Amino acid sequence: MSSNGKFELTRRTAKLVFEGEYEGLVAYAKLDVPLGLFLEIQTMVDAENHAAIYEKFGQEILISWNMQEDGKDIPPTGDGILQLPLNISTALIEQWTKVVAEPAVPLSEPSTSSSILEDIQMN
Repeated sequence: MSSNGKFELTRRTAKLVFEGEYEGLVAYAKLDVPLGLFLEIQTMVDAENHAAIYEKFGQEILISWNMQEDGKDIPPTGDGILQLPLNISTALIEQWTKVVAEPAVPLSEPSTSSSILEDIQMN
């Protein structure tokens, strides 16, 4: 809570570190994305609009990376990600997805209740 008594929302970022074929590649991406962006991307997934997904990832989620080609920096943007080979673009999104899916803190103990509805009091 901030000094004015209000909750201050902070957004986390993720450092994506690669091994194997892409060892040395480091990218930074937003970890906490707005719900509207998540839903927009989900709609693109449902429509199998892959180009739009990659471009949106580069525009809205990717912050920076250390990627170059022929000694020139590739911009960490929607246009930049569309310049990459499919396998590295996919690896970026897959690595980000793994980090997003990992819980930040240990989960609480599982409920012993047989149904969450049993825990809700009806007025």
